[in-house]
Amino acid sequence: MSVAASFLVFTGVGMVGQSLILTWLFNQTRGSVLLAVLAHASLNVGTGFFVTPGFAASMAVWVSFGVVGMVVTLAARAALSNRPPTTSSAT
Repeated sequence: MSVAASFLVFTGVGMVGQSLILTWLFNQTRGSVLLAVLAHASLNVGTGFFVTPGFAASMAVWVSFGVVGMVVTLAARAALSNRPPTTSSAT
């Protein structure tokens, strides 16, 4: 796999992870767009400011976003949904 193709794969994995994290944050703050936007901006600044240029560093950041996104998905499956929890009523 070439460097460009592997960078594209790792970036895609990281973007999915980042979107899961931001979705969870949006739902946990009862739909606060402001907090989701601030979190997105802080992720952008953090990756651009603290990561040294280079393929290995970028790959590590995107993979970590993917891993954290998977952890959020597995740990808070119900919190990623916008639907209210269903309750069964016995009549």
